[in-house]
Amino acid sequence: HSVKVATTVGPVSITARTEQDIATGKTGAGTGAENELAVAYTTGALTISYAKDTGQAGHFGDEAETVTTITYDLGGITIVAKGTDQEETEVSAAFTF
Repeated sequence: HSVKVATTVGPVSITARTEQDIATGKTGAGTGAENELAVAYTTGALTISYAKDTGQAGHFGDEAETVTTITYDLGGITIVAKGTDQEETEVSAAFTF
């Protein structure tokens, strides 16, 4: 079972989700409960976001438990910087022609 609530208030968007999957004794049974929270703030070309997913403990990259992202859209070039709770950082640029 899961419940998700999402809203946007001005430049801030918030999403919260909880999942209960604690069935045991079956092949492919659930692994337990997890909670997710994502908050993003956008102003002009800049977006700052923070996401935490307790079901992703020990994972890396975009699948890490905690991911903080800063995105800046220059109109044709988008620069993205990310950091995770696994002490990873990533900076990328995407070009649109």
